[in-house]
Amino acid sequence: MILGDLLAVNYWECPPEKIRRGVFLTPRFAEVVASVGLEVLRTTWHDFDGGGATGFVIVGASHAAYHSYWQQGLVIVQVYSCGPDPTPLVEKLAPVFYSKRHEWQLIRGKPLPPPVAA
Repeated sequence: MILGDLLAVNYWECPPEKIRRGVFLTPRFAEVVASVGLEVLRTTWHDFDGGGATGFVIVGASHAAYHSYWQQGLVIVQVYSCGPDPTPLVEKLAPVFYSKRHEWQLIRGKPLPPPVAA
């Protein structure tokens, strides 16, 4: 068995008015997550007083999450997938946040070590 892949993306230069509320971001975020073959099971979000949001998508192969810092025009995304390769999300999510630039890092999963004796 292989441990999952961890994808982290910073989306910069996002228009503040477009990333302030999870009620608008989360459905679009979940739709794009599903488009790469991750089965969306549940979504939720929290809007912070004064703006900004955190959204969370539980997928069959683990999870995807974002946090928006509207004052800085920044959205940070983390995806952990024990299934499909999450890297196509890097480019597909940029339009969701109206991002002008982004940077990303991927940590590829490795084989699980043998079980520890009980």
